[in-house]
Amino acid sequence: MNRNEAIEKIDFIKETIEDAKIHYQGIWLMCFLLGGLYLMQFVTGMLQVALTGLQLYHYYIFFAFHVGLEIVALFCYLFIYRKEKKCTNKYYLSVLSIWGFVSIAVPVIISAVDFIGETFFSETYRMFSMAPAYICSEFSRVLLFSVFMITCSYILDNKFFRILSIVILFGYIFIYTCLYSKGIPFPFIPGQEQARIGYVTVYTVMVVDIGYLVMGVYLKYREGKAQEK
Repeated sequence: MNRNEAIEKIDFIKETIEDAKIHYQGIWLMCFLLGGLYLMQFVTGMLQVALTGLQLYHYYIFFAFHVGLEIVALFCYLFIYRKEKKCTNKYYLSVLSIWGFVSIAVPVIISAVDFIGETFFSETYRMFSMAPAYICSEFSRVLLFSVFMITCSYILDNKFFRILSIVILFGYIFIYTCLYSKGIPFPFIPGQEQARIGYVTVYTVMVVDIGYLVMGVYLKYREGKAQEK
């Protein structure tokens, strides 16, 4: 074995050891980021619905706030990814770059569609009560969270998360197809005392938005336990 071959083997061993290290920081930070973003958007969205008597310019105020949250989330993601690029685990970086970027990009795309629809096609857009864009937003969040859970099953070497991802997706499709018109009373909209928050929305918030925060805490805990060993 010559000197170059020995150096290559040493480098390969170092890379293998580095790949095997437990490192979840970027992912659990993303979980906190996404969970916080989605929950804040839900709360402000409910406030906007409760104040439906507001003029159009008030819509743009709420819209600007949502976009501001998404821009902050985008910069946070770029900061996290730039920091985590030092990690040599290519599988970890692939998850962070693909899943992380898409999870941040989807809300931005939905907001762009919302703005275009409200500004240039307001009559048609309001006729459908923003249903197409909102449904796309909810479904994409559930789908991406399911993909994230599958990813966690491999990262954590736990098949339970794969099963859980299927259950989560099944639950959303079941509620959407069978209970779409049902919901929890929301008597805070002027002149619409019978208004409801759909079970689909409640499911998405409870499972996805809060689920991200729970997974963030769990991944942070697992990383801390692994580093203690």
